[in-house]
Amino acid sequence: MFIAGTMASIFHLFLSQERKETDIHPQEWTITAEQILKECRNALDIKAANGHHALEMTNSKGETVRYEQYQTTIRKRVNSKGHVPILQHVKHVTFKIQDHQLMIEAVSLSDKTYHAAFPIYHSA
Repeated sequence: MFIAGTMASIFHLFLSQERKETDIHPQEWTITAEQILKECRNALDIKAANGHHALEMTNSKGETVRYEQYQTTIRKRVNSKGHVPILQHVKHVTFKIQDHQLMIEAVSLSDKTYHAAFPIYHSA
């Protein structure tokens, strides 16, 4: 009985579709997009920076919040300080603001593309 249970677990491991370690986890992507959306809602000013590879915003405290790629990670910095990893396994990311909408595109190390778009009401 123990062997049958163990074998079932092993077969499940071999048959289940695992995401690649070079891919962005879908749940992490959703959380990242929601965090950026929340930050944008509270921002006084939002702009794409560094050739659309970074997103900068000024919050109500006057702090500059920046989302940018650092190696294979998207990180958050406040007033050019700190290093808060937000998303891993990123080959490149672009931030575009057009017609009062922020569009984010991230490509994973395994070349899978992720998109997010939401309205913004303050932009430069």
